[in-house]
Amino acid sequence: MTYIFDKYRKRYRFDTFRKTVLRHESTNYFRELNHQRIHTTHMDSLSYLAIFTLENAV
Repeated sequence: MTYIFDKYRKRYRFDTFRKTVLRHESTNYFRELNHQRIHTTHMDSLSYLAIFTLENAV
C-alpha cells in the first residue's frame, strides 16, 4: 500500500511543480508583452523627419 501512496504523492508533487512553473511562465510572458507594448513605437506614429533621421543613421 505504501508503494501506491508514494507513487500518487510523487505524481501530485510533480503536477503541483508543473502548474507552478506554467503559472510563473505565463506571468513572465504577459509582463514581457506589456513591456514591448509600452516601449515599441509604430512607424505610422513617427514624423517624416524622424523616419529620415533613422534611415540616415544606419
